[in-house]
Amino acid sequence: MDAQSPRSFDPFPDHPYSLWTEIVHFISGRTIGAFTIGLSAFIGREIEFEVDGLDQRGVTVRVANALSYLVANGLDKNIESGTVYLDDENVGHVAVLHRQSRFGIGPVVSFFSLQDRAGRLKTYPIIPASIGRNHPLLVMLGKVGMFDAAKPENLIELRPDHYVSETRLESFDAALAHALSEMLATDAYAEADASARRALDSGDIASARSFLLPWAEEVRQLRDAAKLGLLMCDAFLFMPAPPRSP
Repeated sequence: MDAQSPRSFDPFPDHPYSLWTEIVHFISGRTIGAFTIGLSAFIGREIEFEVDGLDQRGVTVRVANALSYLVANGLDKNIESGTVYLDDENVGHVAVLHRQSRFGIGPVVSFFSLQDRAGRLKTYPIIPASIGRNHPLLVMLGKVGMFDAAKPENLIELRPDHYVSETRLESFDAALAHALSEMLATDAYAEADASARRALDSGDIASARSFLLPWAEEVRQLRDAAKLGLLMCDAFLFMPAPPRSP
């Protein structure tokens, strides 16, 4: 029998959480992180912790404290998705999201640095310029100033060290192109497109914009949904890298 077994029913903070769970460390770039195994049996999620500026011991202490708390209390208001808290002056603010694991271990409570103190973030377009140049809908919206792949609203910050490479996944871009093409496949768009072209031919950009506005809104919704999917790890712009031991 494990020496901790007799304490199995002790109340928080003395319960032997390590009897039921495991902490696995990994490294991304220069940052040491960790995920758990076993916590999902208690709360339906594991922990995925990746906060800059900590050594392995610092990571272990923080993940162990979170483990102990979650086993005892579950997902209460102190660890809601969207929570931000100040760790210490060396670590800074830490954000919490309930999302999918980038390592494929299922739903997680993700702890990560709110500020990019380690210079790990890089900016990428959600809808790439190649689709912007070639897709008929985006070409038309571009003519009236309603789409530009370089605008801030089409950009997302990601950590390159989370991925095998920075080569975009063809499946992600194909899904975007397919969704855009479905927007075109209606009589309503065909009529709006023809009206917008006539307005442009006469120099009436304002009218052209008004004809195309519903489809500009659909593109915005698609882009925002893709951005949320990338942030929540429900979708990937690049091939995710497997965990690497410190």
